[in-house]
Amino acid sequence: MAERAAHNRPVGGSSPPAPTRKVLLTALILISLTLYGFSWKPYSLRSGEEYLFAYTETFRGERREGRFLIKVRRTKRGYRVYIEGRYHRWEGSLEETFENAVKIADYILVKMYFQHWLIPLGRTLFLRGAVRALGTSETDWTFGERELEDGVIRRVVPCRVLGFEGRMLEVEKRGKAVFRVCVHPDVPLPLYMLRTGGEGNRFEIKAIRYSSEERDPEGSGQEAEEEAQGY
Repeated sequence: MAERAAHNRPVGGSSPPAPTRKVLLTALILISLTLYGFSWKPYSLRSGEEYLFAYTETFRGERREGRFLIKVRRTKRGYRVYIEGRYHRWEGSLEETFENAVKIADYILVKMYFQHWLIPLGRTLFLRGAVRALGTSETDWTFGERELEDGVIRRVVPCRVLGFEGRMLEVEKRGKAVFRVCVHPDVPLPLYMLRTGGEGNRFEIKAIRYSSEERDPEGSGQEAEEEAQGY
């Protein structure tokens, strides 16, 4: 990775440990297909996009929040990505050139142990396993549900975020949702993602603003914050 300019500004507190990842494998059965009129090109970044995400978590009984601004510009060397965020007691920003979203996920996985404000992105939106699975696998986005294995249910239901009428894949284990992702064909990044784990741990991120120079469907560029609906 070239042309790097990053900084981290700790605001106090100690480094939180990374969460245990034990319940996601069955969830990562996702995407890159056109089927029954629904097509989503996962993590296919577009120049001129801007996202604002709100993040909430409950980790080891403590609730924390964060916000993340992501801007994308296309260059001759790849995608120039600017990320600015605040999480719990940490905040920071970075600007880096990446070939694709997998490279972003790899970068965040390494950096989040030193730049703690990146932790929420490494736990959700750019969780490396999820990015790789979403970008290389195929799934049936037909509404309905089926059993994957004993006690594990997979279902696809409608979802709505920022006016986008999308589809949400949910994986439920023994009656509890362990993974959810809401996507829409006009938006390359997931609009909403949820992971849950043991000890009541819960990691949730959702888009509260989106705009694109290439495509600006109704509702995508609104400045007003809108709650994700349906879950």
